[in-house]
Amino acid sequence: MMVYATPTIEAEVDKLCLQMVSLAARGWKADQLYYYALEHGSKIHEADLVISADVKGLVMIFRSKQERQELEEAASEYV
Repeated sequence: MMVYATPTIEAEVDKLCLQMVSLAARGWKADQLYYYALEHGSKIHEADLVISADVKGLVMIFRSKQERQELEEAASEYV
């Protein structure tokens, strides 16, 4: 998990990750956790979620929407 956002968003992401660890301990598989993270991670306001999964696990990256906009603006200077 990587969080590039405000402390409030980071706290919400931490809560989501703890829930997912609990579900994994109950035997949930990576694909089930993927859809759980997708559903609940997308509800975190002011954050964009990038998620990827394979048989080994999940990768989730959260960043603030403001950061995404700043990166897009910076990248547009080179296009």
